[in-house]
Amino acid sequence: MEKEISKYHHFLDEAGDTTFFGKGGIPMLGKEGVSKYFSMGICHFNEPLQPIRNKIIALEKRIATDPYFKVGSVQKKIAQTGKFYFHATDDIPEIRMLFLDLIMSVDFEFEMAISEKDIEKFIKKHNRNERELYTDLLAHLLHSKMDKDGKHIFLVSQRGNTTRQATLEMALSKAINILYTNTPAPVTNGEIILDVVNQKNEPLLNFVDYLCWAVQRKYERGEERFYEFIKPKIKGITIL
Repeated sequence: MEKEISKYHHFLDEAGDTTFFGKGGIPMLGKEGVSKYFSMGICHFNEPLQPIRNKIIALEKRIATDPYFKVGSVQKKIAQTGKFYFHATDDIPEIRMLFLDLIMSVDFEFEMAISEKDIEKFIKKHNRNERELYTDLLAHLLHSKMDKDGKHIFLVSQRGNTTRQATLEMALSKAINILYTNTPAPVTNGEIILDVVNQKNEPLLNFVDYLCWAVQRKYERGEERFYEFIKPKIKGITIL
């Protein structure tokens, strides 16, 4: 009998932005609307995926139909997309609390790679190329999960131009090079799939969005409470 191939689903999202310069090469760090950190997070669930999705969808429907949540941000999403979906930046505090409680009831592992944005490092290490910064963080996260045989499926939240297929392929190539450089006889011998998914269509990416947002708030604003709440589920944070 042919051995069944193990499948590993990994869900990725980002927080902050990769902006360093504006029009005419003007430095933008420290300007309104430009983040001080750029980060990426990866989540692996230790229980079946569909029951988790079902819980999230049930909570989405509850919020969409509950008169208490008949507020602008909720109604705007419903009007634009025909449904309510979770997004940490947009959601009101009561909704955040409900979703964070659901998140902490699930068995998962979460890791994050964070870069403090520095113009000198950006020029020397990333050649003034935002895609190279994105690739650096993504490659680190991919590499950390590629030590098992089987089928690895990486679902990446769609965010503007940074998640173009060429960028993902570049990050994958870099992750493989790191793996073979650091491991004389790497065990990975399986299929790797990278897929960009709109978070409106994948509730588990909204789950990761919240985790990334909570950690980003700690580094970006020094706001600890959301980070402390999810801290028991964080496997590791790497500063790159």
